[in-house]
Amino acid sequence: MDKNVKQIITDIDKLSEFSDTIDTRKEGKLLQDIVLSLKATMRENNLVSLTAPQIGYNKRVICLRFGERDYRTFVNPVIENNTGFHFAKETCSSLEGKRYVIPRFGNIKGFFTTPMGKVEAIKLSGMAALRFQHCIDHLNGMLTSDIGLEIDDLWDNATEDERAEVLRMYAESLD
Repeated sequence: MDKNVKQIITDIDKLSEFSDTIDTRKEGKLLQDIVLSLKATMRENNLVSLTAPQIGYNKRVICLRFGERDYRTFVNPVIENNTGFHFAKETCSSLEGKRYVIPRFGNIKGFFTTPMGKVEAIKLSGMAALRFQHCIDHLNGMLTSDIGLEIDDLWDNATEDERAEVLRMYAESLD
């Protein structure tokens, strides 16, 4: 097995910590280790996204997979603009076997630093936007279980009207 593959953390307390920014100039070796570990762990577990905190690094680094082999790293990412509010179904590799409905935006604009220290912007929509938001939550110490509505087979078997009523009540309960 690749020495860079890390165990995915499932400890809720550990994952609830706010992640520190990383200085690409001063912490280059650490950043390189994080990026290699993120990508190796994603490949080993066939994941589409992963954050540094999920593999034991309390740093603001995320990696998303676009397609089969295009892994992109985002250092100190932030979301600037978002549109298209809706509820999305999500799972999380740190919360195995659980599914949630969570409020998300379908379109976002993010800013980040590349591992080489260049500041860039990116517009994301659809699943990529959802994954980016999910990862930002991890960096902020917020888990899907903190804000999402856990769902199960009853949700799957509910009528559209029943789901709409549950989502209405859930939306009213959010701050």
